[in-house]
Amino acid sequence: MKRWDRLNERQLEVLKRVSANDPPVTAADWELARTVYALRDRGLVLTPRFEGRWRATITDAGRFYLREGRHPDEPGEQKARVTKPARAAKVAKRTGEEVVALLSEYGMARIDVQDQADAQAWRAAVHDANKRQLVEPDHHLQVSEREAFLVLDLVRGARSAIRSQHDRNAVAVPETLRGVHPQVAAIRDRLKLSDREVTRRALLVLAGLAAEAVKRGFEVQDGGSDGLSIGRAPHLHTVEVREQMDREPHVLTAAERRDAERYSWTRTPKYDYTPSGRLGLHLQSTYSGNRHTWVDGKKWRIEQKLDDVLIELDRRVAVDEERERVQQEEKVAKLRRWEAAMSQAQYDYRQHVLVSALRTQATAWQEATLLRSYCEAFRQRLAEPELSDTAEAEDWLSWASAYADSLDPLWDLPTAPEVREPSPNELQPFLHGWSPYGPERDHRWRG
Repeated sequence: MKRWDRLNERQLEVLKRVSANDPPVTAADWELARTVYALRDRGLVLTPRFEGRWRATITDAGRFYLREGRHPDEPGEQKARVTKPARAAKVAKRTGEEVVALLSEYGMARIDVQDQADAQAWRAAVHDANKRQLVEPDHHLQVSEREAFLVLDLVRGARSAIRSQHDRNAVAVPETLRGVHPQVAAIRDRLKLSDREVTRRALLVLAGLAAEAVKRGFEVQDGGSDGLSIGRAPHLHTVEVREQMDREPHVLTAAERRDAERYSWTRTPKYDYTPSGRLGLHLQSTYSGNRHTWVDGKKWRIEQKLDDVLIELDRRVAVDEERERVQQEEKVAKLRRWEAAMSQAQYDYRQHVLVSALRTQATAWQEATLLRSYCEAFRQRLAEPELSDTAEAEDWLSWASAYADSLDPLWDLPTAPEVREPSPNELQPFLHGWSPYGPERDHRWRG
């Protein structure tokens, strides 16, 4: 299949939906994944990711296809572009609206870029979005560059209020361990680094971090042997303090050299690691690309970076809370869909019972009518004068007539049957994949 081949009907419908962004096409639409990937392979959509989930966005090539009904790379169009190489090489302009459309429900996005010119176009679009205040109030967009992609982040605070490195809030670090936060005191006896001074400094850093976290409205809990869990419950993130290690090439000892000469399978370490006395603060790495490690450097120490750590913690907690809000909304919406499905299933079950009873009555009436017609013909035959000794036949006709009457539902006026409460197994055929036991059960549930 060539890049410029015509789209099938399903692909065209998905491309139109991605263009309209109503509703967005995301990883939650698993049934559309293969179609989206096919469109992406043709350069018609992009699938920027956040925390492992993609969201489809249309490209300039996709807009061209919807407008012209063909791919811009179709061979018939390439000749026209060859005469104007400058225009063909021009980087597509990105807009602030396009940047905002990429944001996931958690306020983040990953943007794959082709080259530095493309990256610059995206950065200009971020500036445009901030300048025109296209994001929600008291927020601004930040963009950071990685090796082959950009990380887009919706950050609290107006753009004019962004603080420079020199304007960071200084976090006070105590000089003694008296009166420190109880969680810092709890790990005091179990935190063991290379020497007492390094351990003491690590505890003082954690004490300053804990005290400032409480001032900013965070909770501080025990985070294990070498750290604290900080955040707003239940969204806590562990900050660990670790001693950095110096690495040097390993020098073989005499015993190692002798074993290596004697045994071919002998393996020796490539490097030796020794405690350096330098400290680092570590958060768990995430897909967002945001910083998660701060270590002592030549120009600064981690005591000067505690405000950065708390800013990142606040950002992570905000993401967690937003994710929880979205998940709760999805859970409520799913519950409502399940309740609607259950209500419809109960109605469909009642209709099924009533229709089955009606068909049974109609079938019985048809059979009774047929038998009565036969009995009437039988009776006329018995009335013929040339027949004699008809006693047994008359007995048979009498029984047949009585049986036909017993089948007829109209002999006594029929009424609707009583519809009892259905069991889960009886409701299952009418639920179209939902479980009768609740919305959280697997849609492939079987009784």
